[in-house]
Amino acid sequence: MFGKCTLCSAISLRTYCEIVSAEKGTVIMEGAPVAQDQVPVLTATLARVKASFSAELSIHTDVPMSAGLGGSASMSVAVLYAMSLLTKNVMSLYEIAEQAQRAETDLGMLNGYQDWYAASFGGLLFLDFRGKNNRPVDQEPYATVESLSHYKGDIRFVVADTGVFHSSAASNDELYRRYKAGDKKVVELIERLDWITREGKRAVVNKDIEQLGDIVKENQDIMREVGRSIPQNEQLIEAAYQGGAVACKVTGAGQGGCIAALCSGERNQKSVADRLLEETSAVYPVHVDDGVRVEGLHDL
Repeated sequence: MFGKCTLCSAISLRTYCEIVSAEKGTVIMEGAPVAQDQVPVLTATLARVKASFSAELSIHTDVPMSAGLGGSASMSVAVLYAMSLLTKNVMSLYEIAEQAQRAETDLGMLNGYQDWYAASFGGLLFLDFRGKNNRPVDQEPYATVESLSHYKGDIRFVVADTGVFHSSAASNDELYRRYKAGDKKVVELIERLDWITREGKRAVVNKDIEQLGDIVKENQDIMREVGRSIPQNEQLIEAAYQGGAVACKVTGAGQGGCIAALCSGERNQKSVADRLLEETSAVYPVHVDDGVRVEGLHDL
């Protein structure tokens, strides 16, 4: 949301969407029918592509909601991709990411772009959002997308959920307001984040996980300074370090939600996950994964 860059990864927690033609639009979430207006993001997503909703849409997700893992982004990207296949209105991954992101801005939410780009393109990504500021899609450039998956080596993650729901919009609004007002401390911290993110890219390319870990640690220090890490986050971060994590940070807008532990290889990942399981049952050992794709019997 600041027009800077991010280093992020799509992970192996996925959202699944099955869509078939039907006489009447029906939404089924986790096996139970729901009214479309109960899922505002879905309504806004379909409105973005002016889709006449004569289909049965079934959605299942592995992603804990309101936890800083981009769950709503993965849903809107999956729905747009499925709808484009159903209607044979082929959309590029850039357009899917942009339209899905704008669906949430249409609801009055202030967001960045990385969740939707990661869900669309997948992999370990360096994303540059220079020149972007939530203007209409045709009035700003697409993000610059650079895949670093070739360099990921033994990078793995463990994600753990504090169980504290957060509002990304509320967290983002306050920080963005201070940034736009020229708050010196906030501006300096955001500029520093942009710089260390570029250094993080260098560390990934050089397969220097220790240097990458130092950068993630500094990122978390900055999250603390801007008030995005609460005691529940810190408790899980401390446990992850006790399990041998290379580095840890809050995910998304913080203030609850999840933490992510950077790990080196399967054994390290298991050790971290085992320690975190002593704190919470909501522990997810994950790896770098693909973006939106077709699965099952009807692969194209």
